[in-house]
Amino acid sequence: MNERQKLITAALDALQIPLRVQTIDDRKALQKAIYLAQEAGLDFGYPYGWHQVGPYSSQLAEDYQEAAYASAAGTLGIIRPLRKQYRTSLESLRPVLEPPTDVQLSKTQWLELLASLHFLRKYVGQSEKEAHATLHRQKRPLAKYTSAAALALARVEAA
Repeated sequence: MNERQKLITAALDALQIPLRVQTIDDRKALQKAIYLAQEAGLDFGYPYGWHQVGPYSSQLAEDYQEAAYASAAGTLGIIRPLRKQYRTSLESLRPVLEPPTDVQLSKTQWLELLASLHFLRKYVGQSEKEAHATLHRQKRPLAKYTSAAALALARVEAA
């Protein structure tokens, strides 16, 4: 297993996101959690593009598949503790990854909304209003919680 795969494993552990790849929701949660962790300051170096389920990195998909296989086979090897700055970033991010009590979405849906809103605003250059319109067109069940997601992202950026 390479160092980036070990970093993914350590970051997911710190975020309390299980390294599971069996279902689409499992893989979607991994993609969005690692995207948000990278945006919070962890230097994974994954390129992301827009996909029907939000930001997506094929390189990340390969790495988490390999990491999950190594974990299941018991061949993860030694995973060093994360640097203090990374732990601090993930500690600030972790509470935001849970949907607020007034948001009726699963954790995976909430991660998809957070990551999608962030990507549309930062990398596509959309205003909050434009991003809401895009999410309404492409992810209607999630779009009604855009304001809650914007507030959650603002809390992470302020930390």
